[in-house]
Amino acid sequence: MFWNRHDNGVPPRRIQPRATLNSERIKRSVVVIGASAGGVTALAQLFASLPSNLPAVIGVVLHRGTAPSGLAAVLGRRSALPIIEPHDNQRTLKRGTIYLAPADHHLVFEAGGARIHRGPKEHSTRPAVDPLFRSAAAGFGRRVVGVLLTGCGEDG
Repeated sequence: MFWNRHDNGVPPRRIQPRATLNSERIKRSVVVIGASAGGVTALAQLFASLPSNLPAVIGVVLHRGTAPSGLAAVLGRRSALPIIEPHDNQRTLKRGTIYLAPADHHLVFEAGGARIHRGPKEHSTRPAVDPLFRSAAAGFGRRVVGVLLTGCGEDG
């Protein structure tokens, strides 16, 4: 649930998520998120606030080292949504699921699925935010919302 904050002493009320329509009446159903320095904390806070019935597919790239880690489990401790590192050629993207780019692999969204690959580094990093953002825009057009949380540099 999202919380509506009040500074007037009234307790916050829970807000139910709804798929919103843009000016052309298109539902925003894909969210892509990029983060770098400070990203683990920012992502953990964001994921803790997302409702379990969020009607969107979420793709996340966090600049990180090349060694496999338990990052999905760490971020998932407070998340109501499942967080997975997808396998290559993931055929379906499920709403209400967070797809996290694996260490040292780019995450690419396509209409109907996801791919991971060890393509060339972009902006000196892999995974990079740009491949996810570009591919989501190409595959899902105006249904996509892009969010940059933290970091500096050119990626994203």
